[in-house]
Amino acid sequence: MADLKALIGYIVDQVTDRNGVVGRTSLMKLVYLVDVEHCRRFGKQATGLKWRFHHYGPYTHELDPAINPFGNYLDEREFTWTAKDEKVSGYRYTQREDWREIETAFNANYSAPIKRSVDNVIERWGLESLHTILDYVYFETEPMQGAKRGEYLDFSKVERDSSPIEKTGKVRFSEDFLNGLHGRLKERKDNRNRNIRKATEPVYDEVYESAVKAMGEEEGTNLHFQTHFRIAGPGLE
Repeated sequence: MADLKALIGYIVDQVTDRNGVVGRTSLMKLVYLVDVEHCRRFGKQATGLKWRFHHYGPYTHELDPAINPFGNYLDEREFTWTAKDEKVSGYRYTQREDWREIETAFNANYSAPIKRSVDNVIERWGLESLHTILDYVYFETEPMQGAKRGEYLDFSKVERDSSPIEKTGKVRFSEDFLNGLHGRLKERKDNRNRNIRKATEPVYDEVYESAVKAMGEEEGTNLHFQTHFRIAGPGLE
């Protein structure tokens, strides 16, 4: 099983960045929602934790060592904070010497798809009140529906999300799209070429020839090179 302290540390870190606070109960439920979210998108839990219907909702004793306490490598404290007109007792980082250490520890233990699931849960539920989170967890998530107190929760009941999963890698375009793109680029190039003004060609007339001869005489230059000029003035060909 991956390092649960890294997961808890990352969740608290991200909620802190959003000026929020999480308590022991909300942390437990956020991790549960991560498993639900990941199962919805990828068909399996993110953590591999065994969740049981305990008292009123999902609970796992395996998460307690990661919450109590987080460990010496993270700085945390428990305090009371007012959020959304509620007094909340929970966890929030107050001294983070290097936030990258927290994210590095998380990335070393969890894949990019799991990170996406965690981020989605934090974005949706990280700043919600505990009452709102519990109401959703108890009554809206599939593993809790029809579950009996004391039994393990069945995550196979989670309804899969049918929308395409975002993947990184090569982007493939249809042939029609590429043909249309090539056509638009060619049209833009043709329009640009039509709008380019051609430079005016110099006219080597009698005035030009006289001026060159005068400069040559002043500098004592041999003027035979003038025969290389193509005099293109009217009637001079």
